[in-house]
Parts: sequence; structure tokens; C-alpha cells
Amino acid sequence: MKIKILPVLLLGVFIFNSNKTHAQKAIFDSLWTIWETESLSDSLRARAHYYYIWNHNDLDSLERLCKEFAPIANKLSPCYYYPKVYGLLNWTKKNKTQPDSAIYYANIGLNRSISCNNTELNIDLHNRVGEVYYQFYDNKDSTLKHFKLALQNAYEYGDTSNILTCLGWCISSVIYFERDYNQALIYLDEYEKYVPNDKSSPLYANYLDQRSRVNFAIQEYDVAIDYYIELKEFYADNIYAQVNLCNSISLVYTFQKKYAQADSMLIHEKEIIDRSGIEGLEKIDLLFKWHWHYWTLHYKSQQYAKSLDHSKEMLRLAKELNNESKIQSSKSCLGASNAQLGNYQQAIALVLESYKYHENNCPLFCLREDAETLYKSYKKLGDNKKALLYYEVLINLQDSIDNEDNQRAVIRSEYKYQYEKQALTDSLEFAKTEELKDLEIEKQQAELSQQRVGLAATGVGLLLIIALAISIYKGKKRSDELLLNILPEETAQELKSKGSAESKLIEDTTVLFTDFEGFTEMSENVTASALVKDINECFSAFDHIMEKHGVEKIKTIGDAYMAAGGVPTPSPTHVKDVVLAALEIADFMKDWAAQKEAKGEPHFDIRIGVNTGPVVAGIVGIKKFQYDIWGDTVNTANRMESAGEVGKVNISESTYYKLKD
Repeated sequence: MKIKILPVLLLGVFIFNSNKTHAQKAIFDSLWTIWETESLSDSLRARAHYYYIWNHNDLDSLERLCKEFAPIANKLSPCYYYPKVYGLLNWTKKNKTQPDSAIYYANIGLNRSISCNNTELNIDLHNRVGEVYYQFYDNKDSTLKHFKLALQNAYEYGDTSNILTCLGWCISSVIYFERDYNQALIYLDEYEKYVPNDKSSPLYANYLDQRSRVNFAIQEYDVAIDYYIELKEFYADNIYAQVNLCNSISLVYTFQKKYAQADSMLIHEKEIIDRSGIEGLEKIDLLFKWHWHYWTLHYKSQQYAKSLDHSKEMLRLAKELNNESKIQSSKSCLGASNAQLGNYQQAIALVLESYKYHENNCPLFCLREDAETLYKSYKKLGDNKKALLYYEVLINLQDSIDNEDNQRAVIRSEYKYQYEKQALTDSLEFAKTEELKDLEIEKQQAELSQQRVGLAATGVGLLLIIALAISIYKGKKRSDELLLNILPEETAQELKSKGSAESKLIEDTTVLFTDFEGFTEMSENVTASALVKDINECFSAFDHIMEKHGVEKIKTIGDAYMAAGGVPTPSPTHVKDVVLAALEIADFMKDWAAQKEAKGEPHFDIRIGVNTGPVVAGIVGIKKFQYDIWGDTVNTANRMESAGEVGKVNISESTYYKLKD
């Protein structure tokens, strides 16, 4: 599983080392005493219990204590510490690299905080879900959705710190997923409004960091370097920040062909490393980066012999670090320098290996550099066939990179135009305001009463038209929302445009059926409202699971739940999507049953069946219409469920053969 590096966020945690054992025990004892004092308020006791758990730094203990505390929190503080403890479970699962479980627990907390209208917790839990999608999955839509919802709640809550955190996540997401630097700049303008007017504030430093990265990405080098230099002043006492910023500044100077300034910055960086006192692998890693940036400087300035020396040292250090990515990057640099010095056989041997690695692990420009080295080396050796092969690769890669460069140019011009347009709009608004003032004076001075009556009547009519238009718009929006709640979007659009929707044969889909075991017996022993509440809790969780995996909910029939993947829009991953959703449902029901048992409440279990094959899909009914699917595939999925074991996912032979590889 590919894990992305997270941006720097401020996170307060208690860290207890071996020298603080007594302090830790004192804190535990105090919190536990508060929890056991039943005469104290429920909220205070719940808070003490929560922080008692929170101070455990062992993930397994933390998870166990959270699960034990959840039913207690649900009783004492259902709208605050209950969702918070699920946020803590999300944190433990994320740190155990179990992203599916992390999202599952965060969603439980989020559903409760939303139902309680707890805006503060909505912010935290939306961010938690978004963080997991950002860090572990390439799921752009879910990541941006949760970060934007967190930002919306932060605006409602009105807390500056939360707004800045949410904006930071949104900036990182639009850059990583969409490379939408224009949107990132817009978010940064909003970020600037809330940053304290204090150049010693960490929030201001974070703003500078985000700005410098975006401006560097769109090749606004002069602006980027100003931000980097200001950051360097801010982090004057932070060795690692100083080293990284020296690297960034030298790189900008190199791209600007200001080689003397780049060289001076790298000399300064080496002095920082030497007097830092850092040793071991940390120092080796810092030196690797230093040699890499010096290689870039010498290679770009055509000092190939010097670049060769630095690339050799890079490879030596990378092997000491035992880092495959750094080893292959070193070979790429070493090969490029050898090619420039006429050592073509050595260059090919080195770069062929790095090229294969970079095909799956590197941005386009890395591949381009490798392809260019191979093309030139094979051409110089007279191997025209292989030279042509890598020339074609080089051209294709260059076209892709040129498109990105063009996109950056458009972003720069659009952003500039946006500011110019805003300035013009402000001027026009001022002129328009002054003109309206003059007209108002003239109207007051005029004594044409009939015209005034006519104007008043027109104004009332206009207000009525506007009110009617707003009412129609709100009604249409509401009807669209309701329609999308009962029909897939594609079918809903067809129904709106044509007035009907045609049935379709879908050649390959995967159908999921669930049914509750013990439902009938339980219905005889609990109230109707309690039974409906339990069903709703389970089905709501199922809905979230379907949405997460891109599976279409079809319908519920009593205590049965039906869904399908690859409908109405075909999907190449529908088999995997449905099976993963089925397994997550089984896990949810297991945890849900355990919570019920912990509270001494009755519960039911689940059977799940899955089958793959063709179906007919369409709308049935003329009033309370419903999207449905039919065919032997559906019937077999139903039989797989009824023949399955409780708590297990029973898949058919056709599903197995499509999934096994």
C-alpha cells in the first residue's frame, strides 16, 4: 500500500519518557479518582475517563480501553465524548496502518456528531476521515469532500485555528490530486485573511511554506525565493529546517541559472550540517540531499566532472541508508554524468536499472531524464534501433511535461487576470455607487408622483418575480436531491430529460444480499422503536460503506439489504468493490454486536451473499418508482446469502473466478 507523506500539522500529544514515570502514574491516579467519584457530574467523569485513556501511548491498550469506554461514553456523554472516543479509535487504527478500520471508526463518531449538531466535532471527524483517504488512498473525491465539509463547519464554528487547519488540508489536496494551483492560490488568499499579523507565529510560517511551494510549482521563482528566505529567518534555530530551506533556495537559484548564488547557499548549508553535532543515519541523510543538490547545480551548469563526483558520493551514502529510491536516483544521476563525459556503456548500465524503477515510482521528469540519457548514449554507440525507441519515449514524455508547463502558464495568467479584474470591479462598483447617489438626489427632487407610483408597482412586481424564482429554484433543488436519494444519478438525469428511463441489460455486475439472523426472535423481545432504531443504525452504516466503495444501493426489503457494483455505470473493479464492501459490513456487524453485548442488550447477526453475472436494470412503478435489477444473478446472490454462514461472506463460483487473480 502506497502511503503519502502528510503535511505538517500542529498536534498536541502527551509524551512520557522513562524519566517521567512518576508524573505519569500521578496523572493516571488523579484521572481515575475523578472517574470513580460518582458524586461528580457525568461530563466531568467522562472527561477524566477519556483523558485517562488518551494518555496511554501503547496502541493496543489504547484501542482496548476505547472500546470498553464507548458504551459508557454513550450513556454519560452521547454527543461529545462518545464521538470523540471513536475519533481516538480512528487515530489508533491509522497509526496501525489499518485505513479501512480507521475510516469506519471515524464515520461512527461523525454520524453521531452530525446527529447531535456538534459543529466542533464535525470539523475534527471530517478531517480525520479526509486524512485517511489522503494518506492511504488515491481517492480524490472522498478526500476533498471531507476536507471541504470540515472547512464549511469551521467557518460556521468561527474558530480561526480550525479554519487554518482545514484550509491547509484543502491546499494540500487540490495540489496533490488535481494539481490545481489556481485553486490552491485562492485558498492561500483566504488563509492569509486569518493568519495572525505576527511574523513570529507558527501559523504565519505555515502560510509562507505553503505559498513558497505553490509559487515554486508554477515557476514563479522570484516570489518563491522571497518566501523561502523569510522562512529561513523564522526557523533560524531549527537545524533541519535550515538545511531543507538551503536546499530549496539553492534549487530555485539553479533553475534561475544563478549558479554563484546557488553555490554560496550550498556552502552555507554544509557549514550548518558540520556544526550541528548530528551524527549517524540522520547526518548521512542530510549529506545525501546536499550532494544531490550540488549534483543538480553542477550538471545544470555543465560542470560534468564535478557532478560525477557528487553522484558517486550520493550512491555510496544511499547504500549506507539502504534506501532503494535513493539508490536508483543516484544511479540515474551517475549515468547522466557518465553520458555527458562520453562513458556511454557505463551510463546505459546504470540508467537502464533506474529507468525500470522510475517507471512506477517517480514523476514524469525523472523518466524523461533517464530516457534522454539512454537515447543519447545508444545514438553515440550507433545502436539506432534502441536510440529510436527511447527517442519516442522521450518525445511522449516531453509532450506531457509541456502540457503541464502550459497549464502553469495559464494558471499564472488566470491568477493575474483575477486580481486585475477584481481591481477593475472595485473601481466600477465605486463609480456605480456614486451614480446611484446622484440619481437618488434627482428622484427626491422630482415631483412626478405618477412615475413614482409606477416605479413602486414595478418594484413590487420584480420582488414577486424574484421570490417566485427563488421558490422554484429551491423546489427544483429539493426535488433533485430527493430524486438522487432513490435513483442512480445517470438514471435520474435520463428520467428528468426524457420523462422516462429505459431498462438496460448490464452484462457484468456483482450483486450483494444481506439478511439478519435472529431478527424475528429479537422482534418479539424488544419494542418496535428500538428494533427500527437498530435496523436504521445498521443500514445507515451499510449506506456509508457502499458509498465508500462506489457500490450502488438498490433497496431494502424488511431486514434484507441489496446492493450492486457496476450499475448503472460499468466498472472494471466492481467485483473487488462489492466483496470489500461485504467484508466491511461483516466487520461492522461484529463490532456492533460486541457493543450490544457489552451493554447487555439483544442483537442480531448477519449473513451475506455475493454473486457476479448479467442483470436487467431499470425503473419500476409510476408513482413511488424505484430503481431495481432482475435476473438469475440476483436470485443466485440471494441463495448465496441464505446458504451462507453467520458473520461470513459467501461468494459464488463466478465471483470467485473473477476475483481470484
